[in-house]
This record gives sequence, structure tokens and C-alpha cells, in this order.
Amino acid sequence: MQPNPTQELPLPPAQSRRTAHGGRRRGTRGVVGQVSDKNDRGYTGSRVLMAKGMSLAFEFAGAVFLFWFLGKLVDGWLGIEPWGQVVGAIIGWVGGILHVYYATQRGGRDTE
Repeated sequence: MQPNPTQELPLPPAQSRRTAHGGRRRGTRGVVGQVSDKNDRGYTGSRVLMAKGMSLAFEFAGAVFLFWFLGKLVDGWLGIEPWGQVVGAIIGWVGGILHVYYATQRGGRDTE
């Protein structure tokens, strides 16, 4: 028996939350064209959190190094070695800790 060309073909079943290879989709679609980084339970993806943590770690280390280096330049300029390096490293530590603290308190409420 041949199908009638005017007869509608059955629609495929709705695609589940699983991809064709059986894995979970990375994000969910909300507004058209936007993909959220939250899964079914509302938790942010672990890769996003790891990336934010690594970014803060490098920013902290960069602040310590930058101020230590500036202290080293001051040591060479004024001849007060090692006090410029010590003061610069302490300023870098305090600044880095404050930056990490305020960045974690702000959480996902980036105003940029």
C-alpha cells in the first residue's frame, strides 16, 4: 500500500533533554537565541565556576607580583633594599585579598 501524497506525515517525537549521543545539553534555552549556564536545578555549571576561580587566582597573584616589582624598583631608586619589596608585597597581598573578597561577595551581580 502506497501512502497518499496529500496525507500528513507523523511528526517526530519531541526531542528530549538528551543529545543524539546520549549526553546532557550544556545549557538551556530561555529567551530566543540566549543560552543559560544553569542546568535543570538552577545550579551554575562547574566549568563557569572553575573559570571564575582561576581568574581570581591569577588576578591575586598578579597584584602581589606587580606591587612587589614596583617595590623592587623603589629599592633600586632609593637604595633601601629590601624594604620596598616587603612593603610592595604587603600592599599587593592586601589589595589582592580585598579584590577576591569583593568579587566573591558580588557573585553573579556583575554591573559591567
